[in-house]
Amino acid sequence: MENLMESLSMRLIGKGENIFIKSQKLYSYDSIINGCMVRGSSGKVEKMYAVGTNTWRGFHKLNKKGSGSKEVFVPYFNNKREYIISELKSINTVEQLDRFEDKITEELRGILMKYIKNNMLDSYNKVRKPVDLYIEHIVSMAEEFTETERKKLVPLLFLPLDSQIFASEYIFSLKELYSFGLKRGSTFQDVNSRNIYKDIQNSLVQKLMKINGDFHRIYFDFFWNERYKKSGANLFETNIN
Repeated sequence: MENLMESLSMRLIGKGENIFIKSQKLYSYDSIINGCMVRGSSGKVEKMYAVGTNTWRGFHKLNKKGSGSKEVFVPYFNNKREYIISELKSINTVEQLDRFEDKITEELRGILMKYIKNNMLDSYNKVRKPVDLYIEHIVSMAEEFTETERKKLVPLLFLPLDSQIFASEYIFSLKELYSFGLKRGSTFQDVNSRNIYKDIQNSLVQKLMKINGDFHRIYFDFFWNERYKKSGANLFETNIN
């Protein structure tokens, strides 16, 4: 699979540059958070969000009639709009981005404890994955960022970790997954600790050294839902079948 990954990498580098850095199809920050109608290359139109329903289903409510995870994340990112944009523009290193996202993750965890069964929040990645998704979509598609700013931030982005990522043989071998205490059927909540999360993200950086200097960690997200096989001018469009 490594040889196949190497052969795919050149195609994905071009695709990554066009979709993550140079995309001319951008949306407002608000549209990315709250949803917007997107037309795919086939002409199909869907309402797209930075974080979809499948992720929200992974959080079980304390009160079935009460607020769920979506009702926590969406208002948070709406209310923190100016702060998030400003902070992202000031970030220059992976360490700065990690600290910023970790701060958001822990703030959200504190709020979620009022609405979500607390044992569901023990996993670090349970909350970090949606944060990674929001930051990925904001950086790559928000019209509030210039191409120069995206060029700086895209190489720093963390790969959102979930079942489709762990299922991809292009990204992880079984041996690698086992070393993290994971398997092919693992889900995003199975990355329990921050240390394991960091080990996985660092392992992806190590893989980059074997591929090409222009292949960034976030480009592994093209294997999610087989995006690498689909056309489109941005992440939203590559999600429409």
